[in-house]
This record gives sequence, C-alpha cells and structure tokens, in this order.
Amino acid sequence: MDAMAQGDFKAAKVSFEKELARMPYDDELHSCWTQAHLHLGEVNDARRQVSLAWRTARRATGAGSRRQDGAPQARCQSPN
Repeated sequence: MDAMAQGDFKAAKVSFEKELARMPYDDELHSCWTQAHLHLGEVNDARRQVSLAWRTARRATGAGSRRQDGAPQARCQSPN
C-alpha cells in the first residue's frame, strides 16, 4: 500500500489486484482498489469495485472490517 501513499496509482492497482486474487472477500482491499481506479480516472471500474466492497462487507463476520453503518473501512490512505 506504499504505492498509494506515493501517488503511484498504477502500481497500487496492480498490487491490490494481486492481493484480491488471494483474498477475494476482503472488503478493505476492494475499497483501496476503488480509490486507485478513481485516481486513474477509471470510473466504471471504480463503480464495480464499490459494489463488490459493499457485498463483501455485508458477508464479513468480524466487526473490525466494517464501520458502524456497514460500509467498508479501508486501510489504505490516498494522498490529498
């Protein structure tokens, strides 16, 4: 996730894609991947990832991966 902090969104997207191949039900990874897509102007891909993040967040059993309103809480930080 260092690539996100450095503003290298292409590298971040590749990294998140690899992680999602290993952990497809990780709502936080879907949220981070969404941010990378948005920074690259890939709006349709971002929409798809938001949808997947919401679906996987609802499947999550641990409270640590969700906010109180049920939305995914991402670990990644995008630069301002």
